[in-house]
Amino acid sequence: MISRFCATWRRDAVRDALFDHALREYPRECCGLIHESGKIRRCENAIDEWRRSEPAAFDRSSRDGYALGFADLQYLIDSLAGPDPVRAVYHSHPDGSTGFSATDRAMAAPDGEPAYRQLCYLVIGCQDRRVTGAELYFMVEREYQSVSRIGGQAGTAR
Repeated sequence: MISRFCATWRRDAVRDALFDHALREYPRECCGLIHESGKIRRCENAIDEWRRSEPAAFDRSSRDGYALGFADLQYLIDSLAGPDPVRAVYHSHPDGSTGFSATDRAMAAPDGEPAYRQLCYLVIGCQDRRVTGAELYFMVEREYQSVSRIGGQAGTAR
């Protein structure tokens, strides 16, 4: 499954759509879902809404964090039993790297166990309004490890 999906997200059309989303949202973090087929669902970053409703529980904003909304989470869950399941959650790191941060790891694996074992996580790095690359992570032997990486492109934030 992983090797096939690594090829899927690296296809030019898929990669370009992901990078475009990151640049359009810059300097906010973008987020979304990638199906096994390469179909992309762009999600609204709900973290600012959650922060307004519960500021003590959400110390990050869309500038340095992301959260899927309830409709997007339900879409993800429903897709897992369908013919074209979501295989990755993606988000960007504006003015950051493609690294899977400690916060990313904690959100993907609360209590050290993956919330969704079959999912990969893709991080798109942006610096100076340009995409620097993207890196795909998957749980391997109880640790999220990089399984695929590509460089950036020359596009700039709009």
